[in-house]
Amino acid sequence: MKKILFLSGLLITTTLFSQVPKALRGIIPSQPLRQNDVITLLNCNPVSQSACNFISNSSFTPDAQYDPNVDFVNPFNYDYAGNSRIPSWNIGTGTPTVADGINFPSAAWPEYPNPPVGSPGYYFGAAGLAAYLGIYASESIVQKIPQLTAGRSYTLNFYKMYMNFTSRTGSNYPVDHFRIVLMHCSDYQQTFWTNVTFPHNYEVPPLPANSQIIYCESTVFNGSWERSFIKFTPNQNYDMIWIYPEEDHDNPAKETGIFVSFPELIDITGFNAGGSPNPTPPNCTVTIGPATPNCGPKDAVFTWLGPNGQSITVPLPLVSQQIQVDASVAANAGTWTLVMSLPGTVTTNNTCSQNITSVQATVNVPFCGACTPPTISANGPLDQCIQYESPFLTFTTNLTSNIQWYNNGNPIPYATNQSYTENNNPGPNWPTSTGTYYVKNTLTNCISQILSVTRRNYSTPNVYPGSTQTTLHYCKNNLGVLHQEYSITDPNTIYRWQILDPFGNDVTGTSVILGANNSTTYHTTISFLNYPYTTATIICGTTDNGCTNTATPYQVTIHPDPCNYLVRTGIENVSAANNGTNSSGAQLYPNPANSQVTIKAAEPILGIEISDLMSPFMKRVNSNAAKTVVVNVSDLKPGVYNCKIITARGAENQKMVIRR
Repeated sequence: MKKILFLSGLLITTTLFSQVPKALRGIIPSQPLRQNDVITLLNCNPVSQSACNFISNSSFTPDAQYDPNVDFVNPFNYDYAGNSRIPSWNIGTGTPTVADGINFPSAAWPEYPNPPVGSPGYYFGAAGLAAYLGIYASESIVQKIPQLTAGRSYTLNFYKMYMNFTSRTGSNYPVDHFRIVLMHCSDYQQTFWTNVTFPHNYEVPPLPANSQIIYCESTVFNGSWERSFIKFTPNQNYDMIWIYPEEDHDNPAKETGIFVSFPELIDITGFNAGGSPNPTPPNCTVTIGPATPNCGPKDAVFTWLGPNGQSITVPLPLVSQQIQVDASVAANAGTWTLVMSLPGTVTTNNTCSQNITSVQATVNVPFCGACTPPTISANGPLDQCIQYESPFLTFTTNLTSNIQWYNNGNPIPYATNQSYTENNNPGPNWPTSTGTYYVKNTLTNCISQILSVTRRNYSTPNVYPGSTQTTLHYCKNNLGVLHQEYSITDPNTIYRWQILDPFGNDVTGTSVILGANNSTTYHTTISFLNYPYTTATIICGTTDNGCTNTATPYQVTIHPDPCNYLVRTGIENVSAANNGTNSSGAQLYPNPANSQVTIKAAEPILGIEISDLMSPFMKRVNSNAAKTVVVNVSDLKPGVYNCKIITARGAENQKMVIRR
């Protein structure tokens, strides 16, 4: 017959039984046999909460009638009425005991440890009973608690350690499973004591369907006290907590135990750092922190962490969690974090809840003082015609830190650098979209001037001559046709026409444009009367949504009468998009130009040659293989020039007009 061991115990250890007489189950043989243990079913009346901790009597203090010299064997139910000698706690399974620091530890019971640091004198322990009755046994406890609210956030912290049975059995096993479960009191009454056998049923019953495991650690083998700190959210409004160990059903010889001490269940849903203050000079000293202190474990440490490395621990006794901050000091402006931490917590292999070390909340302290607005500038016009200007607009500020860029009053994610580049493409916002931009100093909350950006989208009608010839020919005194492709996107597009002589001068009086010019008519006819030159440059353009678009100028040949060239009504695209298969798709604007012209190509530009159509003059430009080149043409006389753009695809010629 094995001796039955009663360990003190919050959590009662899963224990195995050796064959002993049935009458001795759960009783130390040296004690007189008392009447059968009758467990009075708990009523499920609501339990009120008197403090932050939902678990009452977390130190497992026995009642006044408890005699540690006699009742240490099983103080939970030895009052001959089935009532626990440990107020608020009841037996879940087995015969759990309490270690009181008086009888244990001792030379006879060296397995029992001293209480954890900060113990008021009692701690609960799990008992390992040595008797095998054909079942794998466990001892556990339950307690009614104030009803939890589903969806809220709670923390639970407790001490635990396993019991080493080596001195008793010669073998040492870990506790295979240690669980803490939330359940309903009504399920406890129906599940645990429906078929009670004398003195108690040590077999762990199945979990009720409506229950939630909030702590599940496997292979508990720590030989000294460890503290766990977890966070969980109940899925139902539970009103009971069940704490128990359990062994795998693989070895009847296992004997092990576990001790648990000082469980604290705290509702932290409302954990906060107080509201944000609004300091106004000269009253710049503000109080931050919750008006009512946050609930927390008894020995929790509350620390304030400032935006620039400040650390202030709230002094004890903990009357208030508030501190004062001078917001006129720039280093004090920003986010302050209130941290509730527990000393000595460890992370276990628990997978049924979140293992934590602290709980935190933040509050912002704005800067209190004169505001110096940061500067803001843009690298381009704020009124953008999208197909002419760059599709990107870059904003820059004088700030070097504490930067946040805003668009239309909303912070732009990750825009915290000294420069911010925005894509100007308005997308579906036809024909015009607007937006505002500014930068904020997040330390002082000062904002810059607000810039309003207008993005004008417009169509680009293609321009066509009316000749069938490869070289564009017109005949004096005969009508020729000019076409622009109709803008489907915007029917209000204005079409215009311009004719220049070889010197860049408007041709007036010697040419007649029939049909509307600068109107929504997108085709016209042209004739040359008494024109003294043999070439002319025709410029076709549009005005759409306030944006001016000039097509690539093209030169025509003027033939004297009689002229046999026929004029057709068909079209031939002479825009930059139709310069051949080797075209670089280059753009040249503005055209006509005054002092400078910008040339853009899809490929790196290897060279640019500008030649005068009326003389052998040539201007070569070093492009440095860039895709965008700005050319200074202020040294060129007004007139029509040929601009040869050389890329890896070949050379492309475009007409360029200089006007002043």
